[in-house]
Amino acid sequence: MAEGFGTIRGDGDFHVVLRFTRANAGLIAEKQWHAGQVVKPQPDGTLIPAHNIDSILPVTRSSNPSPTAA
Repeated sequence: MAEGFGTIRGDGDFHVVLRFTRANAGLIAEKQWHAGQVVKPQPDGTLIPAHNIDSILPVTRSSNPSPTAA
């Protein structure tokens, strides 16, 4: 992951798919969070960004206490 969040490096290969609520979709869509991300706006107003990372530690240490899996 040469182009990523730049905080944690690992030797894995993980495909991460997130879903953001309509309330947060605008804020997320304003910025490119990862060089390899693909962002898919949904008909219900939610937003689904996806990309590959080499460590899942940034995802598991999320500030969201109740993330949902897609």
